[in-house]
Amino acid sequence: NPPWVNAWEMTDEDEEIRRVIENLMTIDGVLKSHWDLYVAFLLKAYSVTKKGKKFSFIIPNAVSREKYANPLRKFLLEETRIDSITSFGEENVFKGVSRQTVVPVFTKDRPELDNHKVHVVDPTEVVPPSIAKNIEGESSKIPQKMFYHNVGYQIRHELSGEEFEILEKIDDSLKLGN
Repeated sequence: NPPWVNAWEMTDEDEEIRRVIENLMTIDGVLKSHWDLYVAFLLKAYSVTKKGKKFSFIIPNAVSREKYANPLRKFLLEETRIDSITSFGEENVFKGVSRQTVVPVFTKDRPELDNHKVHVVDPTEVVPPSIAKNIEGESSKIPQKMFYHNVGYQIRHELSGEEFEILEKIDDSLKLGN
């Protein structure tokens, strides 16, 4: 997992470090204004991964919805297939770290947005029973394009496929003026 250093901590430690990291990135336009260090790690992982191969990290779930991650989400939704997302909900995975986490698995390959579905993994299937008893979850498959069409490209993995369909129908009816 990458270091979970937030933008404020980086700036407090060394103001120059953020500029150095931005200059080292080969992908433009994603590291804008406020961003946490794990965002740069995801971009670097994408850069060094061969086409058709996978990369993954356990990262703060803020990547799914926070405004500072909008450019990252847009980039990943356009340039990768999200194979799966495992969310641990309210459960803190690391001792002494009060952050909710997700484990997205990406394939470096442009997705077929009309066909590709993201497997939202029930975390109780992948963790020891002693931890699983504290987690609620349910596996589902959600079209990746649903995330792409969300405001800010939010990856709302907690919604079911049925809930996404309802939201899509509402959105379609609003566009048609019905």
